Amino acid sequence: MVQEKQIIKIVSPREKHWVGDGFFVSSIFSIHTEDNKHISPFLLLDHAAPKYYPPTVQKLGVGEHPHRGFETVTMAIKGEVEHRDSSGGGGKIGTGGIQWMTAGSGVVHDEFHSRDFAEKGGEFEMVQLWVNLPAKHKMTKPRYQSLDKKDLPVLLPENVDLNVNGNPLENARITLLKGDEILVISQMNISDWVSNLNLIELLWIGEKYS
Repeated sequence: MVQEKQIIKIVSPREKHWVGDGFFVSSIFSIHTEDNKHISPFLLLDHAAPKYYPPTVQKLGVGEHPHRGFETVTMAIKGEVEHRDSSGGGGKIGTGGIQWMTAGSGVVHDEFHSRDFAEKGGEFEMVQLWVNLPAKHKMTKPRYQSLDKKDLPVLLPENVDLNVNGNPLENARITLLKGDEILVISQMNISDWVSNLNLIELLWIGEKYS
C-alpha cells in the first residue's frame, strides 16, 4: 500500500557559525526555529558544509561541554572526528562513519578533528542530529557507540525510480541506518528509545541529497 505524506515546509540552510574552532555549521532546524510537533523527536540538525582545513598541529574542534536528556548522532561525510566523554566512551569515526552518543542522565564530552586528519589536512563535512529521549528515559545511563562505513547496509535499488523534487536520480546508492537492522549486522542496538528511526543518505554522481 502506498502511503502519501504531505510536505509541510522546505527549510533552507541558515547562516553559518563556528562551534568551537573546528565545526563551521549551519543549523538546518532546531526547536528554537520550528514547531516541535513537526520535528519531534528531533531537537536540532546541524550541517558542517564542505570546508578545506590546511594541515595543522593544533586540536581543532570543541572542548568539554555537557549534554543531558537526549542523543547526538554524528555522521562523517568527509574527514575524521574523535570523541571522548566522562562516561568512559570514546572513539574515532572517518568518512562514512557514524557515532551515536546517548547523553541520558548527563555527560561531559569533547569532539575534535582526529590527529591524523589535522596533520594531513583536507576537506571536512559532517552532519549532527540531536534526538530527544522520552521523559521516562531521560535519566538512562550514558553510552557511546560508533559504526564504520563497512558496518552500514547499502541498498542498490534495481527497477526503482528515485527522484527528489521531480528530478530523477540515477546511479543512486542508499545507505540505510535502522535500529533493528543494525542490531543484526553489527550486534549493536543503536537506540533503545527511537527504534523506528531511519537515516537515509542518497548519493548521486555530481550531486548529493541527504
